[in-house]
Order: sequence, then C-alpha cells, then structure tokens
Amino acid sequence: MKKVKKEGDSIKVDFRKLSVQTTFEGKPHVIDFRHQLGNSIRNNTNDIGVDDLARKIYFTDGEVDIPVDLVNFILEVVKSGYTVPVQIAMTNILKTK
Repeated sequence: MKKVKKEGDSIKVDFRKLSVQTTFEGKPHVIDFRHQLGNSIRNNTNDIGVDDLARKIYFTDGEVDIPVDLVNFILEVVKSGYTVPVQIAMTNILKTK
C-alpha cells in the first residue's frame, strides 16, 4: 500500500536527471533541468519561501527536498511554459515518488 503524503512531507528529486521522451518511439533524453525550472519558478512566484526553493533547485548538485504541498504549483509552472514531453516527465518525477 502506498503511503499517503501529508502536508509538511517532502520528496527528494534530482532535477539533473529528468528523463524526457521527446518522440513517440526511441529512447528518452536525460536532461539537466535545474536552471530552467529554478528560473521558471522564480519568475512565477511572489512568495519568498518558494523563491528560496527555486534557488535550491537551481544551485543544488543532487537531490532537492520538494515539499509535497508545492508539487501542484511546480506542475502548473511547468504546464504554463513547457511542452507536453517536459510536462509528462515532471509529472512522472514528482507524482511517482
């Protein structure tokens, strides 16, 4: 049984290794998405705490703790600025943890 995440919980995500399936067939491309995501979050928030998270995503060389209560916000930022393959990859990395 999958553990239900509660507010205050976090997941560890390494945005250096985002696997993006850019074609219907073939192997996915693994990209370092830290800088793009960090900048996108920063430019879509007016919350200092979220801006701090954006900075951590941008500069961390490894896993970042993502509060589960910010997952939907991050996915909305990605939805508004990135293609479907990136949206799917981000959903997979954030919702399957």
